[in-house]
Amino acid sequence: MSEPVGFAEPCHVRRNGPVHGWFELSYSSYLVLPRLMLSQMPTEWQDRFVACLEELRDTFGHYHERGMDNYTVTLRGERGRIIADPLSDYRRGPELSHRTKASEART
Repeated sequence: MSEPVGFAEPCHVRRNGPVHGWFELSYSSYLVLPRLMLSQMPTEWQDRFVACLEELRDTFGHYHERGMDNYTVTLRGERGRIIADPLSDYRRGPELSHRTKASEART
């Protein structure tokens, strides 16, 4: 398979790169981010995030054109049962609390 135009690294390097490391040892194939959380981040952060999403769309937009981006997301509790998602209403959702120290992250 040939490399897409515009990528400096071979595909096998990217598959074992930072995104792979971020997912750690999980078996997740997808990353789901609540819109409510994203919209409560600082504007500068949102600008960077949107720029990355636009770059992703520009690179893989043909999947969207073929209808390969229509997913349904459900929240499941500890026992695997579907539970109500408190973050699903991005228009009237709660104001979320923020961590104040870096030491509170990823504990």
